[in-house]
Amino acid sequence: MRGTDIEAIGASLLARRSGEDGPALAATPAGSLALGAINGLYGNHLTERGNRLAFGMAVRRHGEDVVLTDEGIAAGFPDATSRIAVFVHGLFGDEDNWRLFPLRGAHPGRRTYGE
Repeated sequence: MRGTDIEAIGASLLARRSGEDGPALAATPAGSLALGAINGLYGNHLTERGNRLAFGMAVRRHGEDVVLTDEGIAAGFPDATSRIAVFVHGLFGDEDNWRLFPLRGAHPGRRTYGE
């Protein structure tokens, strides 16, 4: 597949998932995982062309970027403590990797990576 084909597929996904009232594609678990896969395969290509499907590194919470100022971090993490853990995902990943996996459903004893 050529890069332009991927852009067309991505635009089609955006058109189907994005509406005036709906959440951004990256704000839904399925959309976020799809964007992670697209960026894992063609991220450099998308970035070079200024495609809006491209995304860079960011601190995120609940599907939204956190503004990296004292006020933004306090607003993004109001329940924060002095204990910190930093999770950095690999290629094809996003922040939902830490929240969704390995937890699938309500199984006792299975917890997310973040927990």
